[in-house]
Amino acid sequence: MRWREGRLVEATVLSTLGGACRLRAGADLRVTRDGRPARTTRPEPGIVEIDTAPGATYVVRSRSTSSRGVCTVTPKRLPGG
Repeated sequence: MRWREGRLVEATVLSTLGGACRLRAGADLRVTRDGRPARTTRPEPGIVEIDTAPGATYVVRSRSTSSRGVCTVTPKRLPGG
């Protein structure tokens, strides 16, 4: 993760198992995979969910430099986990 003046600049997420990865942030996020926009949904305000592929790397950047924010990555729990 790279931060500047308390703001997220860029983060990299590596998906080891694939599946949903939720990001919570105080800023609007842009998510790419291999330089192209990744498929995301916004299940609730302030949450971006990425449908990840096993072994894929995703780059997350803040669309806004004016929002101070927290970025939290929350992988969904696997059954029995």
